[in-house]
Amino acid sequence: MKTPFRLKIRDIFSLSGLPGMSVTGFVESGRVALGDSLILRTENDLVAVQVFKIQTLTMKELESFEGGDIEVAIHLTGVERAQLKSGYVLSSD
Repeated sequence: MKTPFRLKIRDIFSLSGLPGMSVTGFVESGRVALGDSLILRTENDLVAVQVFKIQTLTMKELESFEGGDIEVAIHLTGVERAQLKSGYVLSSD
């Protein structure tokens, strides 16, 4: 049985020259890959976002990532800075 992807957002930033926003955090469960559609769970809403880029904090780009002890940055399209807050959750369901 596939475990749903979950990441609690720790930090938020933008990358010059790229659309959307980047978030960092530890993948609590599941797997995420480039192009995946995810749900941003805010206080009052569910926002559909798409994974544009994944990398470690040492700037190593990844095609996918599964839960572990490494904090990752995930670049998302379909979301604005005002919709993001530390503690919100990205999930696959």
